[in-house]
Amino acid sequence: MIYFNFIRRQRWILLTFLFLASVYWSMIHLEGDARRDQIQCPRITHNHSQLVNEMQTHTDKFHLNEDLTCLDKEIGPRIVQRGKYWVFENYIQANKRFHCNESVTFTTHSDPTFLNNLQPLLERWQGPISLAIYAPSTDFSTAVKAIMYQRQCQTSDLVRDLVTFHLFFDFNHMPPSFQPILKPVDISTYIAKCNQYSSEEINPVKEKLYKSVNNLPYPVNVARNVARETSNTHFVFPCDIELYPSPGFIPEFLDMIRRNDPIQRSPKPKVYPLVIFEIDEGQSLPSTKKELIELYALNVIHTFHFSFCLRCAMEVFTVGNRQPPFEHWEPIFIGSHSDPLYDERLSWDGQRDKMTQGYVMCVQEYEFHVLNNAFLIHKPGVKTKEMSFSQRNETSIEIQKKLVFETIAHELELIYGTKGRCTC
Repeated sequence: MIYFNFIRRQRWILLTFLFLASVYWSMIHLEGDARRDQIQCPRITHNHSQLVNEMQTHTDKFHLNEDLTCLDKEIGPRIVQRGKYWVFENYIQANKRFHCNESVTFTTHSDPTFLNNLQPLLERWQGPISLAIYAPSTDFSTAVKAIMYQRQCQTSDLVRDLVTFHLFFDFNHMPPSFQPILKPVDISTYIAKCNQYSSEEINPVKEKLYKSVNNLPYPVNVARNVARETSNTHFVFPCDIELYPSPGFIPEFLDMIRRNDPIQRSPKPKVYPLVIFEIDEGQSLPSTKKELIELYALNVIHTFHFSFCLRCAMEVFTVGNRQPPFEHWEPIFIGSHSDPLYDERLSWDGQRDKMTQGYVMCVQEYEFHVLNNAFLIHKPGVKTKEMSFSQRNETSIEIQKKLVFETIAHELELIYGTKGRCTC
C-alpha cells in the first residue's frame, strides 16, 4: 500500500512539472513572437514547401547557352584575412546587381592614384567592375575619399551604379587610429562635400602615398585574385585599369557565347584574349574596328609595347596557345572562375607576375580564342623603352626571378606536371 501511494505521488509530481513547463514555454513563445513583431524580424516557418522554394531561389541555375550554366553568389561586405593582408571585400558596393549570366565583370586593381580612369573606362565598358585597391596605413583614408568623389561628385552615375570597391592592407601597415576605418553603415550614409575637395584628394599624388614613401611593393596578384573572386558573373575580365575595351563588347560577347558555335565546343579549357593597342597622346579613342584600322594606317595607333617588345602581342585572330615563339606571352583575356589564380607571392615590382599562371594554363592545354572585332586601347600616351626601364626595380626583379625559377617552377611541375615546351 505504501509502495502504491509512493508511485501515485511521484506520478502527480511529474504531471505537475510537465504542466508548468508547458505553460512556461508557451509564455516564452508568445513573448518571442511579440518581440519579433516589434523589431520586424521574419517569423520562422515550418512549411516544408515554402522552405524548398526559398532554397531553390538561391540555387537556381542560369543559362549562358545549352551547354553552360552558372549560379549566383551571395555578395556582401565582409572582412577576411588573406596571407599577410586584411581584405575588406565589397567594402563599397555598386548600386546595380547582375545575375551570373547577365554580364561580364571587368576585374581590376590599383592604388588610390588610378581612379580617374573609371569614368572613361565605364563609358566604353557599360558593365560591372570589381576593383581591388591596395591601401596601406593612411592610403586607406585617401582611397575612401577619392572613391566617394568618383561616386558622388561626377555628372554620371556610372561609378556609383557599376563599380564595387575592395580595399586591403598589410598586417604591419594598418590604418592609423586617428583615421578610423568606416563601418558599412557609415559608408552607406557618407555624403561627399564635393566643393571642398582639393585637387590632391580628387587625384592623389603617387609620390605622396604611404606606399611610395615607405617603398612598399605592390601586391598585384593579391589584388587580381580579390577582384576576381568577389565577382558574381560567370565570365570575368582580369584587366589593367588603364586598358579601355572597345564599346559594345559585353552584349556582343554574350551573343557569341549563346550561339555556341562549333569552335566553342572544344572539350579543352578556353579563354578569350583581346589584342591590345596604344594610342598617341591627345588622340581620340577609336570605337570600332574600322576606326582602329584607319588610325593604325596613320601610325597613330600601335600594338601595345610595340616600340620595344615585338613578341609581346599576338596579332592573329585565331585559336592559339602559349608555345614558342609566344612562350612569354602574357595575354589579357576573358575567362571564368575556373581558371588558375595568380601566385600571390609575386609583386608588380618584380615583373613576371603572370608567368606562373601562364605555365599552368599551358600544361592544362588551354586554348586562346583571340577575338575579332574586339580590342583594348591603353590610356592615351605611348610607353617608350626609356620610360619602361626608368621604372624598373632591378633588385626586386632579381629576387622575384630567383623565387620563380628556384621555388615556384618546381612546385608547379610537382603539382601540375610538365608538357612540351611549357615554361614559366
